[in-house]
Amino acid sequence: MIAEAVDSESVRDKIHKFSVALKEARETEYWLELIETAELLQCDEHKRSSGLVSEVIAMLVSSLKTLRSIDHNDT
Repeated sequence: MIAEAVDSESVRDKIHKFSVALKEARETEYWLELIETAELLQCDEHKRSSGLVSEVIAMLVSSLKTLRSIDHNDT
């Protein structure tokens, strides 16, 4: 979705695409938690994967805040 956002038609379209990407990242985080509970990954693999997903979520949240401020200023 982030790659699609590059060619978005408007700031609101970009916000929508980033919002979908954030939902997908949170879904990934949920499944990683289930995998950890089921002990299907070794601890260090899980920590690495969870850390990366957490970083992506933080970047998406920050990007959405910026995009929303741009959209708010344009209206």
